[in-house]
Amino acid sequence: MRKGRFAGLSDRGQEPVTPPGLAELLLFDFTPAVDEDDDRAARQRARSIFVSLPPLAGSHALWSAVLVGALAAAGATAGLALLAGLLLAILLLDLMLWLALGRLPLRPYQAVRLTALHGAAVAALWLGAALAIPPDAHTLLVKAALIAGAGCAIPVFFNIPMLMIVAVSAAFGVATLLPSEEPIVPVGAAFCLFLLCLGLSRSRQTLFTARQRLALEWQAEKARRFVADFEASGRGWFWETNADGALTYVSEPLAAHLGLAAAELIGRRFEDVLLLDSADGDDSRRTLGFHLSARFPFADAVVRAPTGDDVWWSLSGSPNFDGYGRFLGFRGLGSNLSEQRRSEAEASKLARYDSLTNLPNRAMMRAMLDQALANADARRRGCALMIIDLDRFKQVNDTLGHPVGDRLLKKVAGRLTKVLGEDGQVGRLGGDEFEAILPGIEEEGRLAELARRLIEQVSRPYKIEGHEIRIGTSVGIAVAMPGKTLAEGLIKDADVALYAAKADGRGTFRFFAQEMHALATERQILEKDLREALVNDQLALLYQPIVDSVSEEVVAFEALLRWHHPVRGLLPPALVIPLAEESGLMPRIGDWVLRSACAEAAKWPSHIRIAVNLSPVQFADPALAATVTGTLAASRLDPERLELEINEAVFLADRKVTEATLTYVAVDSNRKPHPVHPE
Repeated sequence: MRKGRFAGLSDRGQEPVTPPGLAELLLFDFTPAVDEDDDRAARQRARSIFVSLPPLAGSHALWSAVLVGALAAAGATAGLALLAGLLLAILLLDLMLWLALGRLPLRPYQAVRLTALHGAAVAALWLGAALAIPPDAHTLLVKAALIAGAGCAIPVFFNIPMLMIVAVSAAFGVATLLPSEEPIVPVGAAFCLFLLCLGLSRSRQTLFTARQRLALEWQAEKARRFVADFEASGRGWFWETNADGALTYVSEPLAAHLGLAAAELIGRRFEDVLLLDSADGDDSRRTLGFHLSARFPFADAVVRAPTGDDVWWSLSGSPNFDGYGRFLGFRGLGSNLSEQRRSEAEASKLARYDSLTNLPNRAMMRAMLDQALANADARRRGCALMIIDLDRFKQVNDTLGHPVGDRLLKKVAGRLTKVLGEDGQVGRLGGDEFEAILPGIEEEGRLAELARRLIEQVSRPYKIEGHEIRIGTSVGIAVAMPGKTLAEGLIKDADVALYAAKADGRGTFRFFAQEMHALATERQILEKDLREALVNDQLALLYQPIVDSVSEEVVAFEALLRWHHPVRGLLPPALVIPLAEESGLMPRIGDWVLRSACAEAAKWPSHIRIAVNLSPVQFADPALAATVTGTLAASRLDPERLELEINEAVFLADRKVTEATLTYVAVDSNRKPHPVHPE
C-alpha cells in the first residue's frame, strides 16, 4: 500500500514536507487515502471535477455544433446522422457523470476512476467521429473542431495527472487520424504534449502546496490544543498586546481571575489590569514598565493579582517584530504562584538582584545585555551601554563608614533610575560601579543628554544622618549596531570610554572611539611602570623654597614629587598623581614622600620647615596620625617643622569628620601641636 505523504504527520511532527515524485503524483488520486489528511486533500481535488463538469459539457456542445455546421457547409451530408448520434452520446456521458458524482456516495479515488472511464469513453467517441467523416470533408475548420473537442477536457483536468493523460491522449489520437498536409495537425499534437508536461508540473506544485498548508494547519491545531490543555490545567494563561499596549488576546482563566469576560478585557492596556504590591510596587512597576515601553523581553516578573485574595502571578513576555523591524506587540505567559513557588521566585530574585539597591546585579545585567543585543538585531535598532563609576565614593566610605556608604549607594541608585526612567535599565555591578542598558537608543545626541543629566543629578549634595555629602560620577558610553557587536566587546568598549572620561578630569562622559584602545593600553603600561618605579627607586623629590614676604628669607621648602621615567623622561605631576590614585598606589607613594621629605629635612637648619602634600586618600586613612607620628620619630624631625598641606577635596565628604581628623592629626604623640595647612 502506498505510504501517504500526509500520513503520520501528527506522529512525525517536524518532518519536512517534500514535493511528490512522478509515480506518487500519478497514483495519488487513483488510490485510497491512508489517513485523514490524504483524504482531505483527495476530496478537494475530486470536488474540483464535479464543479468542472458543466463547463466541460458546454465545451463539448460548442465544438460539436461547430463540427456539424462545418460539415454541413462543406456539403458532406453522408454519415451526418451517425456523427450527430456520436456527439449526442458524448453529451449524455457528461450528464451521467455529473449525476453520478453528485448523488452516489463515492470515495474520492472512486470518483477519479469513474471520471477516467468517462474520459476514455468520450475519447473513443471522438475517435469514432473522426473516422466517420469522409476524407474529402476534412477541411481546416473540421480538423480544428475535432482536435479541440477531443482535447477540451485538458484545461478542466489540469491538476489531476491521470485525467490529464486521458484528455491529452484523446486529442493526440484524433490528431494522428487526420490528414497532416496542414500544419494544424502536428502543431496541435505538439501543443497537447506541451500541455501534458505543464499540467504535470502544475499538479506537482499544487499537491506540494496543499501538503505544506495541511502541515501548517496541523501544527497550528496542535499548538491550539497545547494552549487549551495548558490553560485548562490551571497552571497558567497566555496574553498578547498590540503595538499600542492594548490586549488583543486574553485567556479565559485570566478573565475569570479578574471577574470579567475575555471580550471585556480586549482593548484595555495590560498594565491597567495588574495590581502591584505596595511593598515592592514601585520597583515592580518600574521594571515592568521599562520592559514594555522599551520593547524588551522579560521573565519572572512577580505581581499580585487584582483580587481580594493573596494570589500572585509570575509574568513573562517577548516583543514581536516583523521582517522590517517594526514592533507588533508583546506575547507572553502568566502563571499562578503557590506559596512554595512564590518562595522559589523570591529566592530566584535574590540571586538576580542586588540586595542593597534592589537593582539587577552583574549576572542579571549580563543576561539582559545578551537579550538586548538579540533584541536589537530583531528590531534593527542599536543598543547603548553606559558604565557609570562614582567619583570620591571610597573617601566617603572610609571617613563616614560603610553604613553611610550603603545609604549613599541606595540614593545614587534611585537618582540613576529616575533619570533614565523607561529609557533604560540600571543595574549595580558591585562597589561604586553601575551599568545602564538602553535598548533601541543609538543617537549620540540623546545619549549625551542622558549622560549629562546623570552626572548633574548624581553630583547634587546628599544629606545622610546629618552629613552633607558631595560626590561625582564619570560615564563611559558604547553603542552596539544590530547584529555586529557581542556583549563582551561592548562591555570592554564602555569600560575603555569610562577610563577616558576619568582621565579627562572625571565628572564627564565619553563615547567610545577606536583610538581609545591604544590610549588605554598605553595607560596600563604606564601604570605597570609606576609600580616598578616605586620598587626601583625611580621616584624623586624636588624642594621648592617658600620665602617670607617681609624678610625675604627662605623659611620652608615644599616637597614636590617627580618621576624620571627611563624611556619617557620627566613626567608631569598632573599625569602621575591621577594615575597613582586610580591604580591604588597613592597610599604607598604618599608614605614614601612623607618619610623621604622628613628624613631630608632633618639634615637642614632647625629653622627651616618642610611642607608635604596629603592626598584625599591619605587623609581618609584612619592610621594617618600614627603614620605621621612614626615618621617623625624615625626621622627625629621636630614636629614644629612639618607642615601637612591638603586641598579642598577632603572637605567634600563631611565637614565634622574632616575637622575631627584635622584636630587628631595636628597633635603628635608628645601632645605638641604642629601645623596643618589647607592649600
